[in-house]
Amino acid sequence: MSKKLKIKANVEVNGNLNLDAKKPESKLTIETGSKRIGLLHKNESFEMATYLSDAEWGASIGTLGAHKFSIFTGGLGKYKLTVDNGGNVGIGTSDPSEKLTIKTEKYKIGLLHEHGEVKLATYVSDNDYGASIGTIGDHNFSIFTGGKGEYKLTVDKVGNVGIGTFEPENKLTVESTKYGIMQESNGIKVGTHISSNAGSVGTKSDHAFRFYINGSYKATIGKNGNMRVGIGTSEPTKAKLEVIGTGNSLYGGRYGYIDNTGAGGPNNGGSRHYSIYCDDAIACSAVRASSDVRIKTTKGVSNSQNDLKTLSKIEITDYQHIDVIGKGAEPHKKVIAQQVKTVFPQCVSADIEDFIPSIYTKTEIKEGWIVLAADVNIHDRVKLIFSDGIKEVKVLEKLDGMFKVDTDKEGEVFVYGKEVSDFHTVDYDAISMLNVSATQELLKRLEDLEQEVKNLKNKEQ
Repeated sequence: MSKKLKIKANVEVNGNLNLDAKKPESKLTIETGSKRIGLLHKNESFEMATYLSDAEWGASIGTLGAHKFSIFTGGLGKYKLTVDNGGNVGIGTSDPSEKLTIKTEKYKIGLLHEHGEVKLATYVSDNDYGASIGTIGDHNFSIFTGGKGEYKLTVDKVGNVGIGTFEPENKLTVESTKYGIMQESNGIKVGTHISSNAGSVGTKSDHAFRFYINGSYKATIGKNGNMRVGIGTSEPTKAKLEVIGTGNSLYGGRYGYIDNTGAGGPNNGGSRHYSIYCDDAIACSAVRASSDVRIKTTKGVSNSQNDLKTLSKIEITDYQHIDVIGKGAEPHKKVIAQQVKTVFPQCVSADIEDFIPSIYTKTEIKEGWIVLAADVNIHDRVKLIFSDGIKEVKVLEKLDGMFKVDTDKEGEVFVYGKEVSDFHTVDYDAISMLNVSATQELLKRLEDLEQEVKNLKNKEQ
């Protein structure tokens, strides 16, 4: 066409309409030079146009004034995408508040990026669950910086979170050669650290490290490089290990004082709660126990004659431990709690929960089942020793020659034994004091005999 065309009425075009195009290729072909407007649609207030730039900027469509540009489908005013004058893009809204605003109903996907079966999406729920971003399907979700494949955070398909690793093995896996987790506030720094040969958790700053349970401090490691451990106290100052408070078990034996020379002091009876409990030996230069008369109601000196009779009934037994792996196979010459209980019950306690080597057999476990005849019942707890650690599990079912436990571990296992609620302990201090009283009785008798012999000799003279 060699002249401009102005149309003020409706026009129907059955063929191609060519505007300055040498070879029309579509129903409407507009040909201009670069950096020129092609199609212009305007009224008294707004102007919309198409525009061709150069090879770098390409082609565009939009408004020629400070007005929004929208795309609608399904009818006039049904805007599906809007670009406002500030450059904000709205999908599902004509009033975008951010650079990209996607508006949907709740329980709908907003942004979806997919390739094959991998789909990344944003999702808005309700007030309880809020909004989320992730994968639709059985795939990991990762955040990368510094280039594709440079994953900094990953949530895998089972919910494990990895920081610094694409393959987290636990609910939170932090892969780092130095500090992993670090929290800072008011100069206090607490975190985890891994070196070439050890892992640790504690404070990076010069502050105490505390264990916080159920709203209160239960244990503390002191600051200033002064290694003090406090259990039940936030400021351990009295010793390297300071324990405040007790457990629930009662100790029914006697207690007194024994120093590193073997000398003993007065003993006192009564039930006590434990502050420290050990299942093996304690090495130290001295053990001191409360024995001040000002904290006691004394009931007189013990009857040494009765104590001698009691001591004579206590059986000293030669034995070795069933648990030769954990306790060793060395012979021992001591007492048996159950026997002592029959003659001197006040020095025996039977209120501790502990595991006994009642099974002590190596076998296999599959789908929780252990094929082994054992003295266990449903709801009992048994100790299982695997190559990578110990599990204390509950018995769920029992059949002839086999029982099922609550664990998903399989393979070789060493079944140690079941837990009992009446594990017996002996107060050897009480037996020592009984021995002191009995020895005093023997001394009295010896002195009486010596006096009788002396009297007989005097008569003979």
